[in-house]
Amino acid sequence: MTLSGLLIQSHMACRMLDLAMSFFHLNDIAINVKKTVLMVINPTSDPLVDPLQFGLPALPLLPLPKSEGTRYLGCHISADGSVGTQRCLIDELVNGFVNELLPKQITDFQSVYLINHVLVPSILARCIIMVPSRQECL
Repeated sequence: MTLSGLLIQSHMACRMLDLAMSFFHLNDIAINVKKTVLMVINPTSDPLVDPLQFGLPALPLLPLPKSEGTRYLGCHISADGSVGTQRCLIDELVNGFVNELLPKQITDFQSVYLINHVLVPSILARCIIMVPSRQECL
């Protein structure tokens, strides 16, 4: 891609952010720029050199590393397409659940109920865009 092509893409990204900011301002919506993330999937230039400005006051919008995930519409996604972030969250969920149940004195029927009605639906909700392999499930 040529330098003029890169400038056009950067200009278009700035125009989109300006349009979004004018919409937010028109509708009196406050944006928390610190919670706003930028994912760059196929970078043609280094976004850290000339970061996009977003928010009022305008702050630099720096991209997340490709392997780091973020939550979007309830799903955890990362720019590199891996499901490592979701896998870690599911592992933490299961370990936390088990650690909560270990000190309790519950019957086998209660544990089956809790697993089937609490743990499994929670895992399924986090697996919306991830299909674990058979090996990962063992």
